[in-house]
This record gives sequence, C-alpha cells and structure tokens, in this order.
Amino acid sequence: MNRSVRNGFAVATMAGGVWLLGQAVASADEVAATSTADEGSAVTTTDTPTQSNGGEAVGNTATNDGNVSGGDGSNSGSASSGATVAVGQDDHRSDGNGSPTTTTGAATNTSTGGDGGAATNSTTATGDTSADGGTATSPAVQASAEAVGSGGGGGGGTPSVASSSSSSSSGSSSGSSGADTSVHAPTSANGGDAEGNVATNSGNVRGGDGGNSGEASSGAGVGVGCENLHSDDNCNPMTTTGAATNTSTGGNGGAATNTTTATGNTSADGGTASGGDVDATSEAVDFGDFLAWLRGYGYPDWDGMGWYDSLFAETLATAPTRANGGVAVGNEASNSGNVVGGDGYNSGQATTSAVVYVVCFNYKSTNNCSPVTMTGPATNTSTGGNGGAATNTTSASGTTSADGGTATGGSTTGSSESVGSGTGAVTAITTPTRAMGGEAYGNWADNSGNVVGGTGANYGVADSSATVVVFCFNYKSDDNCNPVTTTGAATNTSTGGNGGAATNHTSASGDTSADGGRAMGGDVTASSEAVGFGSNGAGTLVNAPTQANGGYAEGNYASNSGNVRGGDGGNYGVATSGVEVTVYCFNYKSNNNCNPVTTTGAATNTSTGGNGGAATNTTSASGTTSADGGRAMGGDVTASSEAVGFGSSSAETVVDAPTRANGGYAEGNDADNSGNVRGGDGGNYGIAYSGASVTVHCWNYKSNDNCNPVTTTGAATNTSTGGDGGSATNTTSASGNTSADGGCAVHAAGDCPSEEPTAPVQPETPSPVQPVAPAPAPAPAEHVTPVASGSGSHGTSGSTSQGTSVSASHSSAATLAYTGADVTDALGLGLLALAGGMGLALAGRRRTTV
Repeated sequence: MNRSVRNGFAVATMAGGVWLLGQAVASADEVAATSTADEGSAVTTTDTPTQSNGGEAVGNTATNDGNVSGGDGSNSGSASSGATVAVGQDDHRSDGNGSPTTTTGAATNTSTGGDGGAATNSTTATGDTSADGGTATSPAVQASAEAVGSGGGGGGGTPSVASSSSSSSSGSSSGSSGADTSVHAPTSANGGDAEGNVATNSGNVRGGDGGNSGEASSGAGVGVGCENLHSDDNCNPMTTTGAATNTSTGGNGGAATNTTTATGNTSADGGTASGGDVDATSEAVDFGDFLAWLRGYGYPDWDGMGWYDSLFAETLATAPTRANGGVAVGNEASNSGNVVGGDGYNSGQATTSAVVYVVCFNYKSTNNCSPVTMTGPATNTSTGGNGGAATNTTSASGTTSADGGTATGGSTTGSSESVGSGTGAVTAITTPTRAMGGEAYGNWADNSGNVVGGTGANYGVADSSATVVVFCFNYKSDDNCNPVTTTGAATNTSTGGNGGAATNHTSASGDTSADGGRAMGGDVTASSEAVGFGSNGAGTLVNAPTQANGGYAEGNYASNSGNVRGGDGGNYGVATSGVEVTVYCFNYKSNNNCNPVTTTGAATNTSTGGNGGAATNTTSASGTTSADGGRAMGGDVTASSEAVGFGSSSAETVVDAPTRANGGYAEGNDADNSGNVRGGDGGNYGIAYSGASVTVHCWNYKSNDNCNPVTTTGAATNTSTGGDGGSATNTTSASGNTSADGGCAVHAAGDCPSEEPTAPVQPETPSPVQPVAPAPAPAPAEHVTPVASGSGSHGTSGSTSQGTSVSASHSSAATLAYTGADVTDALGLGLLALAGGMGLALAGRRRTTV
C-alpha cells in the first residue's frame, strides 16, 4: 500500500479499489486511527507513548586538601650586669692594700613574647540546588477497527499504525471477518534528581607557636691572693651585686580554626503525568451463516456468498499513567583534617650571684683576708603563654524536600462487538495509575579529624647566690680570714600558661520532608457483546488499579569519629637564695680567725599552675523529619459482558480496580559519635629554697676563738596553686519531630481527613456504537476489593485501600426468552436475527463507503 497525505486528507490505495478515509487529525492533542475491511479482517494498532524526564541538578563542590599553618611568634631578651676582679698582692709591713671594692649595677629585663599566628582553614559550598520534575501530557487517542463480511474462506487484513497523525487501513479478502484494535498509550513523567552541595576538607590546620625567653643577671667574680708580713688591713675585698629583675610574658599560641560548611536548600519536584483519553472499539459482522440457514428453509439466497467462518472482535487498550517522585539528597560536609592549636611558651630567669676567692698567707698580721660579699635581690615575674584554641566545625544544613509525583489517568472507553455464527468478543482494558512518593535524604556531616588544643607552658626562676672560698695561713696573726656573706632575697612569681581549648562540633541540621504521591484514576467503561447462532463467548477484563505511594524521608545524619584533646597547662617556678662558704685555715698562735658569718635572704615563690584546656565534642543531628502518605482517588469503573446464541454461550466480567494508598515512611535524625574526649592536664611545680652550705677546715696551735662559723638562712615561702584539669564534655544529640502520615484511599466522591486530591476533569465518555442487542439479564455480579487500612509511623509505613466504584455485569442466554419468542420457531428467530444483522451490515457498509 502506498500512502500519501495532501491537504489534510489521507488516501489509501490498493489494487482493486480506492477508499477515501476521511480527514486526518494532525494535531498533537489527538491521535486517531481507523481500519475498515469489507470481506476481510481489519487491524488497528496505535503506539503513542509520552515520556518526560525530570531535570538533574548537582550542587556546588568545594574541595580542600591543603595544609594551613600559622607563623610562629618568638622573642628572646637578656639583661646582664657583671664584673670580674683579680688581685695579686705581696705586702711587707704594709697596710690597707689589696682590698678591691666591686659593685655591679642592676640588671632589668622586660621581655614579651610574640604570639603565634592564627591558622584558619575554611571550606564552604553554598547555594540552593533544585531540579524540576518532567511534565508529560498525552494526547487523546481514538482507534477503531471494523470488519464486515458475508461468506468465503480465511483471510487477513493490513495493520494501521498511528502515532501523532491520523492513519487508516482497509483490507479485502474472501476469508473470515475479524476486527482487532490495539492501543498502547503509556504516559510517564520522571521526577527531578537533586544532589546538594558538597564540601570536603582533608587539610591539616596548625596554629603558630608563641615563644618568649627572658633573663636578667647581675654577677661578680673576685679573686684575691695575698702575702702579708707584718701587714694589717689588707686583702679584704668588698663585693656587691646589683638587683636582677626580669619580667617575662610568654607569647600565646595561635588559634587553629577549621570550618567545613555545606549549606543551602535542596529540592526535587516530582513528575506530573496526565494521561490522555482513550476510545477504542472493534466491530465484526457476518451474515454468511445466517443466510445459508435461511436457504435451508427455502428462503431466497440473499447474497449468494455461501457459508462463512466464525467471527472474532477484540479490543485491547493499555494506557498506564505513572509519575515518579523527585529524589533529593541533601548537602554533605566531610572533614578529615586534624586541627592543632599553637603552643604558648615562656621562660624567665633572674639571677644575682657573686663568686669570691681569697688566698692569704699572714705573718704577724691583723685584719686581713676577710671578704665581705652581698648579692642583690633576684626578682622574676614570669607569665606563661596560653596554648591556642583548636576549633573544628563541620556542618551541613539546609532544607531537603522531595515532592511526590502526580499522576492523573485519562478516561478509557473500550468496546468489542461481534455478530455472526460462532462469535467471540473480548475487551481488555489495562489502565493502572501510579504515583510514586518523593524520596528525601537529609544532610550529612562527617568528621574524622582529631582536635588538640595547644599547650601552655611557663618556666620561671629567681636565684640569689654567692660562693666564697678562703684559704688562710696564719702565724701569730689575729682577726683574719673572717668572711661575711649576705645574699639578697629571691622572689619568683610564676603563672603558668593555660592549655588551649579543643572544640569539635559536628552538626547536621535542617528539615527533611518527602511528599506522598497523588494518584487520580480515570474513569473506565468497558463492554463486550457476542451474538450468533453457534457457540458464543463474551469476556470483559478491566485492570485499573490506582496506587499512591507514600513519601520516604530519612533525617539528617551526623557522624564523628575524631578524638578531642584539651591542651595541657604547665608551670614551673623556683625561688632560691643560697650561699656556699668554704674556709681552709692553719692557725699558729693566732686568735679570732676563720669565723665566717653567713646570712641568706628570704626565698619567696608564688606559683600558679596553668589550667588544662577544656575538650568539647558536640555531635548533633536536628530538624523535623516528615513523610506524607499517598493520596489515591479511584475512578469509576463500568464493565459488562453479554453473549446470546443458540449454542452454548458464556459471558464473564472480571474487574480488578483496587485503590491503594501507602503510608509515609520516616526515619528520624541519627547522631553517631565514636570519638574519645579528654580534657587537658593542669600542671604546676613550685620550689622556694633558702639555704647555706658552710664548710670550715682548721688546724689550730695555741690559738683561740678560731673556726666558729655563724650561719643564718632566710625564710623560704612557697605558695603553689595547682592548675585545674580541663573539663571533657561529650554531647551527642539527635532531636526533632519525626512524623509519617498514613495513606488515604477514597472513591472520587470521598474525602481524606487532611487533604483531598483534586479529581481529574474527565471528558464525557462517548458511547460506542452498539448493534441492536437483547437487554442484559437482571442479575449482575459485582467484584469489589475489600477495604484495608493502616497508618504510617517512625520507621514504618502503612497503606489504605478502598474499592473503586464498580458496576460489573454479565449475562449468558441460551434462549432469546427476553423477546417472548419461542426458540422452536425457527422462522421467527431467523427474522429477528436477520433484522438486526441487516441493520449492522448496512451501518458497517455506510461507514466504509463515500
């Protein structure tokens, strides 16, 4: 067959005839296909799928794998005042020689350490991510097949396929008549797919160290060697050291901050599918057997066609409507980098000291070799630098929502009609309407990085000390080698640096919601009718389920496996005032020699320990999680089957049209923490020491009042306050309301408690052309799906179902009792059948001719 289209008309040509099929419909809003056959079979097949894919949206991605380190702050200060004196003296009958006086000035140092630089690492992915669902709207489909015959052998027709324009086919043969109409018109719309922002950080962050070192020192070293012969008041050095004052403040460690953030709303719309109306009919009519039967009773041969084979009319319509829900996956923030706060360090020292050596040989000499030594006070004020805080924040936030699909089925009308001898009529309608619920997966925050606060350290020392050594040989000499030594006070005030706090915060927050699907089934009207003289069968099958799935919502997820350690606080403070005196004497007929007088100053230490840094680990997942149940509204279904014949006849109507709405499924937020948390140690060590070590070695011969040391030590006061250990806080929380609505399944006229789906506007269902047929028997059988109900809750899903309004009937008559005619009256029955058959034949021919 060659087909062409001109001026909106379709013309089908064959060897043996030309038929004008009528004006074609080229509009995308309607698809029409018609097949007719005179003395043959007519087959019409339409395949008009409509599909629309949803959009895909992928959010921003921020990736950081670089390490960040703050610069170190450092300082070193020193103040020194010192003197070194050496005297060698040989005195013969000389007085007042070899007695140096040495004084050193004060040494003052003020030292402030530089702070370590902060290290900040920020990884951010932000912005809304949305994906629209597809919208699919199917055109209306009209398909019909008609075959009329009156005798002959087997044969077949030529199929006609329609997509978006009108098409027709016709066939002619001497075989049996048959009409077959097949419609495949699925409508599907996919939901959008949206994946939120992703922020990933694997870089390490280290705050800079703060350092300081300060020292003040005042000291003198004196050495005197004398030989005195008949000499007095020689070799008595006077040594005084100035005060040493050091004020040292440590530099603080730099803070280390690591922030990984993924934020923004993520939404995916569900697909919207609107099925088109479908009108499919098949009609097969044959009078061959009936005319032959009339000839057997002597009636004239009406058309001379002879015996004819059995007839069959079949109508198949498949028009599923499906709308998928959107899929929304929330933001993701992942951090595996370690965070360490910088260390704060300080070291301060104040020292004042003197070292005096006197070596004397005295012969008949007086008041020689008695050094006087005084050291100034040593004062140290030392404040340790604090450790830098380490903060690790990983957060994923934003609203995640997925809409359910909306599926609206079109109305479907199907009918099959067969009139003849040994006829069959089957109408099968499959029009499921299904709407999938949205899927929403909340935000995800994952942290596996370790967090350590910086260490705070301090070291302070104040020391005032003297070392005096005297070697004397006295021969008939008095009042020699009597050193007087006094050390100044040693005062140390030391404050330890605090350990830096370590804070690890992992949070996933935001509402997560998934809407249930909305399914509105279309109305279905289906009928089958078979009238003949032989065995007849009529079957009507309707499969029109309406299902709406509930939403599926999984809340936010926060996971932490990183360890958190607060920084240690450290302090070390010492105050020392001490003297070491050593006297070696040989006294021969000598008096009042080698009697050292030693006095040490007070030693005062005030030491305050540094506190350990707090360790805080917070893992939280919060937000409302909700899943709506599906809303299903079934359409009306009307189905009937009728078979009338002289032989065995059967009629059966099967309707499967359940309405089901599944409940929502909601899983709440999940917070998981497997990391260890340890507060920092608080440390302090303080010492105050005032002491003297005096050693006298004497050899006396006829000598008096020799080698009697006098030693006095100052008070030693230590005030030491320990540092507190840092607190360790580990908080894991999952909060927010979790709700799942139950599904709602109702008939078109029903009501849902909280939401009523809008019923689709259905066009008026056209009535198929039916032949004159007997009235159905008044005994219909209904098939109604029983009602079952349930509700959704956390971690569960529920469904409700309700039977669609169904009107189903079938009748099978072995007699034509409804006419009042006796079946034994062959003539009356034949005339009745002839009248009906002629009407159908003429109507069929009028539809196939111009």
